[in-house]
Amino acid sequence: MRSIAKEFGHSRNTVRKTLLDVKPEYHREIERCSPVMDRNRAVILSWSRSGKEIPRKQRHTARRIYSRLVDEHDFQGAKSTVRRLKIDDGLFPSEELLNLICNHSLN
Repeated sequence: MRSIAKEFGHSRNTVRKTLLDVKPEYHREIERCSPVMDRNRAVILSWSRSGKEIPRKQRHTARRIYSRLVDEHDFQGAKSTVRRLKIDDGLFPSEELLNLICNHSLN
């Protein structure tokens, strides 16, 4: 557990909570369209990918992404929509963390 926490930059408590909260995956058969976010998804992903080279404390947060979208692209959606996209697209390592934890626990 210590090596997983160190590799992903999470505390051991977070890794432990993730292990205890493993839920079965649910997949929709048909993806819902999201007209507001579909137009901006590529921009958000490019900002997040370019932020991987800069120090962790200077990376884009969901709040910062939202304000940039409003200022630069006249975004009409909500902050929670941006936050949900950031999490759903795997920009936070929770899914990777779960996979690694499951693989380590099997060994």
